[in-house]
Amino acid sequence: MIASLMPILNMLTSGDLGGCSVARLCWPVQSVTCHGRMELNALVGQFILVQGETRFIHGPLSVAARDGHILILNESDLMDPAELAGLNDIIEGQPLVIAGNGGEVIRPHPKFRVFATGNSVGAGDGSGLYQGVLRQNLAFMDRFRVVQVGYPEPEIEQQVVQQAAPKLPVLIIDKMIQVAGEIRRLFVGDHEGGGPELTVTMSTRTLVRWAHLSLTFKGAPQVFAYALTQALTARAERDQKDAIHRIAADIFGDYWEPKP
Repeated sequence: MIASLMPILNMLTSGDLGGCSVARLCWPVQSVTCHGRMELNALVGQFILVQGETRFIHGPLSVAARDGHILILNESDLMDPAELAGLNDIIEGQPLVIAGNGGEVIRPHPKFRVFATGNSVGAGDGSGLYQGVLRQNLAFMDRFRVVQVGYPEPEIEQQVVQQAAPKLPVLIIDKMIQVAGEIRRLFVGDHEGGGPELTVTMSTRTLVRWAHLSLTFKGAPQVFAYALTQALTARAERDQKDAIHRIAADIFGDYWEPKP
């Protein structure tokens, strides 16, 4: 999920956020990974001891608002909703007043934007798979423009994996992507094509890790199975691990068999 807390990127010609790149737009970014103990001061700024002198250091929110950057709050739904509510005014375009720095006033730059990412839409995690996710304040969420982002198209993932592991044959990459697709289908609860329910999934990050490990352990008797275990299924329940490996074996065919 990607949620824009300000109007959507007005420089984009496409509404597909999943395909945009702020690097291509030359738009500076302040990125922060949130957690349960993060306070608003960590975003706004605080006094820090620098070379024996106490100085106020502006946080990523202050810098982004002042200089017209994008602020990305990764895993925003892990943060205390009471702390996030402190962003309400700046989201609405009001000045950011830093009382701790002598009442400094930062007026939002016209290009300032705030985005948040998370594994929920602010209503908590009903699945129990994403521990630490908190239900967010309704008034705060009312300022969100929510965009659901799915997995990349196979053609895009193929390019990503090829770039990350260029020595891996395209045929093998295609099979890995097919395996990933089946795992994701079962993870989201689509059982029309058969198969068990899974509580683990294969992200693009895991897919790339599988490709890397397949090259690292290329001398192993059953390289793709071993690499898959190291990349994903070592943390799955036994029956789910067996199911995932059966899926992979069916898709890989003779390539899955141990070397003689």
